[in-house]
Amino acid sequence: MVVWTYFIWQALSSLSVSGFLTLRGAHLCARSQTVQLLALSQFTIFFGLLSIGVGHLFLPLDEAVSLATILNPILCFGCWKVVDSHRNAWKGSSESFLLTVFLTFMALSYALSVAFPILESHFKLLFFGDIATLDSKTAKILLLVSSGALGIEWGFFKKFASFSFIDAVLKTNAGSNRRIKLKKSFRADQVYDETVSVLILIVCIQNLGILFTLGAALLAPVILSRSKKSDLLSYRNRMISTTLIGVGIGFGLSMQLPMWPTVPLMVLCVGVMVGLFQGSQALRGHAREQT
Repeated sequence: MVVWTYFIWQALSSLSVSGFLTLRGAHLCARSQTVQLLALSQFTIFFGLLSIGVGHLFLPLDEAVSLATILNPILCFGCWKVVDSHRNAWKGSSESFLLTVFLTFMALSYALSVAFPILESHFKLLFFGDIATLDSKTAKILLLVSSGALGIEWGFFKKFASFSFIDAVLKTNAGSNRRIKLKKSFRADQVYDETVSVLILIVCIQNLGILFTLGAALLAPVILSRSKKSDLLSYRNRMISTTLIGVGIGFGLSMQLPMWPTVPLMVLCVGVMVGLFQGSQALRGHAREQT
């Protein structure tokens, strides 16, 4: 009980963040932007390491890390928008461009960690994350930010899902008048959809690592999208429930099994829960066909 009291904020923030990531990931998957999320993750790691390294030239390491935690999301978001604009202007496949960005910044991140050994532990932490080591202040901030974002994602799930349809139309519609009309219809919501949500994704990657972010954002949306049920709200409820149960079980197990790393255990539990749910749905469907 004492252990749970100590880690209460970490547990609550992991649940809230995973809920946000799952609902946001559903829209990214629908828009075929999973490679974009992968590139953004590596982009965030590089700029996180670069911010800490440069800051450490002038400040003690602890202060450099604190400063990078505040400034890196803004710096990373600005640079990412520049890269993303080049993606839109790229004549070839956007996926190939994003994979190039991913591989380039992965190599640069590794080079930084080798050139400056003091960054090696931060390099591993940004990749694999460790929710249990989050300080209470950071966990409370993540809980506050992700709870607000989760409320928006939950309440406007259908509205954001309509953006996926519009995105497909814009990719196939060459008429500029139609493009402007569609964008104007959703201008207010696009501020969150195209800006705020990306900033929150960067914050999640920076504080919880790539493994947790990608696991929570992609496992449930990708696997449960294969379900025969097509109702959007039902799909939303299935995703959020399986992810939260998996994260909760994983966090609880990590408290009982301290030798097991927290984040991989949570991601594995999410995968198991999603697999069990999808398997039970398949068995029910098979039973109905037999009767």
